[in-house]
Amino acid sequence: MKARSAALAVVMAVAMFPSAAKADNAVVIGNVEPETLKFSLRCVTGDTRWKDYSIASGEYKAFDAADWRSDDCDGDYEMQIGTIHDDDGGRVTKQNIRLIGQHTYVIVKTQSVGFYAHDAKQMLVFSNASNHPLTLTYGCGGSSHELSVGAHETSWLFTGYPPPCSPYYGTVYERGRKAMESTPMPAGYTFKFTWNDVDGTWGMGQSETGADSD
Repeated sequence: MKARSAALAVVMAVAMFPSAAKADNAVVIGNVEPETLKFSLRCVTGDTRWKDYSIASGEYKAFDAADWRSDDCDGDYEMQIGTIHDDDGGRVTKQNIRLIGQHTYVIVKTQSVGFYAHDAKQMLVFSNASNHPLTLTYGCGGSSHELSVGAHETSWLFTGYPPPCSPYYGTVYERGRKAMESTPMPAGYTFKFTWNDVDGTWGMGQSETGADSD
């Protein structure tokens, strides 16, 4: 996603899980911002110690109680995200966010509150894997909107829950002609676009957001 006006992010979040495997109660956290983010995680009840982490751009990680060497956690987590605003004298704003086990959350930079973590099931994530910028035209309930995704950049759309459309439909035009047919885009997925320079068309693959987490 294009970096929006503000600076360095300091992200704090929390996670703790029972001693079972990560698949049982883990929370997955992803970063679609262009820079590595720092964060802290803790469990809401039980062993509430904070622990610091960092996550690279484009990375998804699963966290559970094993990361604390603890088995005292109910599977709910807390995240605190801090944003340093270079354009406002270094002012810092913080958001506290409840995280639920077995869910995936995506850290994004919003225009309203700075850094925030959205539930991936309430988002569409768009990744441009090519050297060619694209403008995605997407529709919902008869309306049509455009979203630009730069070369090798990621952007996203927050749908809310339930989404107003299920699925959305998207297409890409190049110089007034259709370069990708209208394609369904369900919430909760990441869509990866590739450019074919030979015939001037776009290809698109999709996968559940966070499914390939470490």
